[in-house]
Amino acid sequence: MSGGLLDRVIYAEMLSALGVSPTVLADMVSPDSATVARAQEAVLATLSQEPDGAFDATEPVAGVRPGIPGASGHAAVYLSGFGSPIILVAGFDMNSSHVAQEVLDYGDPAITARDVVDRETLKAFVTEAGNYWVALRGTSAPDAVSKGKIIFRDSNGPWRHDPVYLYVLDTRTNNILIHAAFPDRFELRPLIPTVRDAVTGKLILPQVLEAAKSGPEGGFVEYYFDDPTDDTDSADIPKVGYAREFTAYVIQSNGTTIPVAYIVGSGYYGSAPVSTDPRTEVEATVSGSAVEGLTVEFARSIAGQIAGYAHSAVTDANGYLSLTISNPDGVSGYYQARARNASGETVGQWHSIPLNQNQRQVLELTLGGGMKVLRVESLSALKTVAQASGLAPNFPNPFNSATLITYHLSSPGPVQLVIYNVLGQPVRTLVDESQAAGSYQIRWDVLDQRGVSLSTGIYIARLSYPGGVQTQRLLYLK
Repeated sequence: MSGGLLDRVIYAEMLSALGVSPTVLADMVSPDSATVARAQEAVLATLSQEPDGAFDATEPVAGVRPGIPGASGHAAVYLSGFGSPIILVAGFDMNSSHVAQEVLDYGDPAITARDVVDRETLKAFVTEAGNYWVALRGTSAPDAVSKGKIIFRDSNGPWRHDPVYLYVLDTRTNNILIHAAFPDRFELRPLIPTVRDAVTGKLILPQVLEAAKSGPEGGFVEYYFDDPTDDTDSADIPKVGYAREFTAYVIQSNGTTIPVAYIVGSGYYGSAPVSTDPRTEVEATVSGSAVEGLTVEFARSIAGQIAGYAHSAVTDANGYLSLTISNPDGVSGYYQARARNASGETVGQWHSIPLNQNQRQVLELTLGGGMKVLRVESLSALKTVAQASGLAPNFPNPFNSATLITYHLSSPGPVQLVIYNVLGQPVRTLVDESQAAGSYQIRWDVLDQRGVSLSTGIYIARLSYPGGVQTQRLLYLK
């Protein structure tokens, strides 16, 4: 719901279920500020007792309000470490109809996310976003941060478009305050520098922070990143980022202001370079128990040297992973690997894994330490096949509003491009016609055949073309 405000009627039903009296609820919307202040104190006093109860706003109340579909569940209160009451809700199938319609000022940036195509426009975009954020935080509105989340995440607004999105770091807490693309994965979490450049092996986050603080106007950083949660992402395409530090003067509850430093940044995908570095590709399937979500790291085995696990990928639900290893000094040799769970514990180790440059190795790994090479393929041969006919990686991936699917046909004939869900059921046919040889692009807006929005999850694009069939995973994140 992008940090939006809950519908007032539903919130009132929750408070009523938690023991707040009708009189206090009525006083909360009084035009008299003193009455509202007393009502708020009464609400806090009730919630500080940590009550719980069932609420139901689905039934209409004659002469008062209509029923709200789905607005029911159970609410419970606990006090945070700061003594603030937190309401936990279960059994509430929340959707966008349960969020209040707020009037928001999106600003009017001269350079929007849609306009970002190079370093100059990226810098202008981040500068405008930082100034907008400073102005928003400088207001006395207690929901300024929530409003900022909604505004920066809105793909229909000026601050987000396809792979161009903003992030805001609170330097006091070292937490990502806003991450407009993947809030569920990164927001309100401490920054832990673990992600490395797929080519240089250097940590990416320190480079971003250094660029932001390199001068009054911040700075750029370029890095190669193969997203371990996205099998179609490639480290061949550099990510160009720009970050800058801004100071906002935040109004406190007692009326005083304090300076708070924020780092605001964004990035865009550059063009794929012509790489001359030796590289190898690895596909592996880990077998055993609890194989989903393991971080599998590879390191070159060199006698007398400490292993540097600079290349990693995360297993999917089937234990599958893929990654690219590139190094100007060569990549052929024996490697060792380890698998770590979400707690950082090593649950599997492998040694003497033969990898050769310009080849793709398909491996079978067991958590008990077993390793088998199932197949070795030439990358040049695979590249020739891919250029001949088939799907290219969709962009962006993951995506939250739409993604662009690209494919090439080496010969004319009947073509069918169909989107399936993870159950193997077709949900949308994008192409079903005879086409001439050439390259094609089609935009999928995450609607099914009836024009209904689909739910978050993994979808499969299946391309049937003269002489072959190819599939590709698409990750949709709202």
